Amino acid sequence: MRRKSLIIFLMMFVTVSLITVNPTKAIKEEEKPCLLGSCWKELGVTQLGRMGCPTPALFIQNTLKELNSYIELANELGLTSEQLEKLEKLRHDFQIEMVRNRAELQVVTLELIEQMMKERPGKKPLQEKVSRIEELCWATLKDAAKAVFTARSLLTPEQRAKAIEIAAKEE
Repeated sequence: MRRKSLIIFLMMFVTVSLITVNPTKAIKEEEKPCLLGSCWKELGVTQLGRMGCPTPALFIQNTLKELNSYIELANELGLTSEQLEKLEKLRHDFQIEMVRNRAELQVVTLELIEQMMKERPGKKPLQEKVSRIEELCWATLKDAAKAVFTARSLLTPEQRAKAIEIAAKEE
């Protein structure tokens, strides 16, 4: 019974945390733009705790939301064509990496579940699967942080000031 509960939990975790985030999703019209981290303020410890640990889905979602906001508000921010091109490439590269990470996470999680279903799962195979999941999750979080840092560093001080102004109007 305990093993079934763990298997169900792992399946739910994979479904909620990895499958539901679409790394190619654009901003919905009703969503506020996320400029200079305004959407990250809403991401507190309580929300992270509810989603389970680790929680790459929230970081992927907010990173894409921030990248999409810069691209969609390029004219209002006064981005040059070179800045816009770099942001679009950054978003594209991030999306590809997230799709790859998500696919590998799903495969490794299924392999972990397969191990857990055995009457006597081996300690070493379990540790290897859990370690790989941990590595992939941390890589996802690092990639998200790097993408946000890179995007923000592309903005001039004037563009950052404009982004702060736009974000303040949206709150």
